[in-house]
Amino acid sequence: MDTTALVPAYTPPQPANEKARLQALERYKILDTAPEEAFDNIVEVTTIMFDAPIGLITFLDESRQWFKARRGINLTSSERRIAFCASTILESNGFIVPDTLDDPRFRYNPFVSGAPFLRFYGGVPLVSADGYAVGSLGVGDVRPRHNFGTEQLDRLTKLAKLVMDQVELRLLQARLRSEKQKLQFAMTNAGMGHWMWDTSSDDFELPNTIASLLTRHDHPVSIGLHEAPEDFLELVHGHDRARIRRLFIELRHERVPISATFRIVLHDEVYWVEVSADYSPDDPQLIIGTARDVTDTERLRNQALRADRLHALSRLGAGVAHEINNPLSVISTNLYLLATWYKRNREWVTEKDREYVDKLISMAQRGAERVEHVVDAMLELSRPEETGEERTDPRAVLESVVHLVQSEVPPDCALHADLEQTPTVRGRASTLTQVFVSLLVNAIDAVESSPPRPGGHSISVKSRTQGLDRVLIEISDTGPGLGAEQSAQIFNPFFTTKSPGKGTGLGLAIAHSIVDSLGGEITIETCNGYGTSARVSLPVDRRPLAAKPTENRPFLR
Repeated sequence: MDTTALVPAYTPPQPANEKARLQALERYKILDTAPEEAFDNIVEVTTIMFDAPIGLITFLDESRQWFKARRGINLTSSERRIAFCASTILESNGFIVPDTLDDPRFRYNPFVSGAPFLRFYGGVPLVSADGYAVGSLGVGDVRPRHNFGTEQLDRLTKLAKLVMDQVELRLLQARLRSEKQKLQFAMTNAGMGHWMWDTSSDDFELPNTIASLLTRHDHPVSIGLHEAPEDFLELVHGHDRARIRRLFIELRHERVPISATFRIVLHDEVYWVEVSADYSPDDPQLIIGTARDVTDTERLRNQALRADRLHALSRLGAGVAHEINNPLSVISTNLYLLATWYKRNREWVTEKDREYVDKLISMAQRGAERVEHVVDAMLELSRPEETGEERTDPRAVLESVVHLVQSEVPPDCALHADLEQTPTVRGRASTLTQVFVSLLVNAIDAVESSPPRPGGHSISVKSRTQGLDRVLIEISDTGPGLGAEQSAQIFNPFFTTKSPGKGTGLGLAIAHSIVDSLGGEITIETCNGYGTSARVSLPVDRRPLAAKPTENRPFLR
């Protein structure tokens, strides 16, 4: 179809934020890229869901619309002035044209007067992480549709969020590839720290990469730059220490080269270091090695892995929940009717069997409720709450949460709260409440599952300002803690250490997703047999805020 010779009767105006919108689109580096299965699958699911012959994932640049994925149209792009997408990005709640021939704006549009002879269009904008409409997800038909309304747009909006989840994941993966290339370039050009170990004197020169980490802190650590290897091992994270000690022993006595990535702990902060070493070819008693700080890379990799898992779950969550909810509603309703009927007609059942029937009905009802809780959690994870521009006093939220869960604390456990007044943070109070309740309930469950200890168990809740621009919330317990293998999976969806029926395994995954969306960080420090500390670090909201008087009084008895 030659679109250049046709002039539509209507050309949509540009958004007021067009320059920033184009910059947001450019950051994704998605224009003119090859087809990708993930986007093609979303379009296919969309057309099936709406029984539509045409489905499009469109990105709109300065002069054209370009189709990342398409169904029912052979073109890969067209001029912007005839793009339905150009109208869609102007409507935050979606854009519908029930019959293009009845709409003077589109009656002479080339997509209407020529192939694919579009008679209906419905679309919603694709909104970037920073709030710009960079494109649209749309469906079309060769027949008019007058029954496409709010409900259909709501479904289409959820699918559009999946599209942008994939776009964000794609960007994150591109950044990871870029970071890997930079690191490879640095290694090629010897851009890394070096260290030496003289086995004849046991003189150990600390890697200068690690030494540079030490200089980041105002307070020096006890180890110097020339100490014994055992002193250096004291800096290694407890979960990694045995492994690294074994590698060092094999290196020294069996001359087995090492290459390992592990954590070191400096002033309660965890850093990742990559170390390689072997004996010098020129000195049989000298070990030489390299080391580099890979903290940012490891954190980004872990974030990408979690994002990948959460993204996969979010793509499946809503659909699976829908498929489960329908039969679950039937089961729950019939169980209710059965229980009601049985209550009225218990005399029909022998006294010997009544207790058995009561137990069966009760078990079935609890099972249905359990499935319902899992489905609700999956839906929560598949559509994380928008944080908006609200701001919240973390201390006030923590006070409310402590009061809320205090009745659940076991009698042999003391709940201590040390809440300093902190600056406000950006986010809704209800969202932060969800995070803190999840962490506190985990702490309560942990001490409940622990054997008694002299003096009883304790849970502490602390808040304080961290530096100039962060607020730190710490929730600690004296429970059993977790081993290294368990702690590595703690933010994975559906991972739980609780007994069957007590948890869905989604609480920490949702909490991590919420904190990450607020620009914060959540970490769990735990050691088998020594309890657990959950730390939530949130950025301070520096916008002016009218001060509210806070009564400085103890609120725990």
